[in-house]
Amino acid sequence: MDIPIGNGYDGMKVSRLGVPNPFKVGIRQWVRMYQLPIFTVCCILITLIGVLDTWLVVKYANSIYEMEENPFCLILIRQDPYDLMVFVYGKAIGLVVVNSVLLGLFYYWRKVGVVVTYGVTLFQLSLLAYLYVLSDIPHYCRVYLN
Repeated sequence: MDIPIGNGYDGMKVSRLGVPNPFKVGIRQWVRMYQLPIFTVCCILITLIGVLDTWLVVKYANSIYEMEENPFCLILIRQDPYDLMVFVYGKAIGLVVVNSVLLGLFYYWRKVGVVVTYGVTLFQLSLLAYLYVLSDIPHYCRVYLN
């Protein structure tokens, strides 16, 4: 049952007695209270995983042509194959653009911004899992560190 606006409940779901349902009100308050910190953590994770990916490209520069699977990154690497600065600058600009778009979405369309941010964060976490579990990098780490 919804109580009309003006009684202090502002359309929240209420019980038969006319009081707000504490479980639903608690979840809503929790989401509102922690939405900004979770968004911030997601943006930091996106940036850190992007920086880690860039560092791995620079670290394994001698074998990056065989290991890199992103065609756009290969185009950037081929522009400056010995120094990789075009790739590093392109990656940095891309991270700034992505975080700026996410911040704009979060500021103007909060629900859309949260969904998009969570999606990008899940994609970046899957990239991290791929880099450290499914790719050749663990093999190179074992070979070069031992």
